[in-house]
Amino acid sequence: GAPFEKIYRLKVASANDLGRTLEQLFTPKRDRTRVSPDSGTRSIIVVAPPAVHEKIARLVAEADQPSPDDVKEEIYP
Repeated sequence: GAPFEKIYRLKVASANDLGRTLEQLFTPKRDRTRVSPDSGTRSIIVVAPPAVHEKIARLVAEADQPSPDDVKEEIYP
C-alpha cells in the first residue's frame, strides 16, 4: 500500500531514543519510511506503508512501557 502519516503518542518512552531506534530499523530507501521524533509532544511521526506501520505499532507498544525500575511497589502493614 501507499505510505501514509501516523502519529504515535508515547506515555513513558523517550521520543528521541525510540525515534533513533526506528530510524535504524526502517530506512527510507528500503522501507519507504520516514521517522520524525517530536520530544516536545512526546510523539513520533511516521510516514510509512501499512505493513511497516503494523510493525512499528507493535514495537512502540512494547517499548512504551514503564521499566521495572519505574514501578514502585508499596507494602502497607
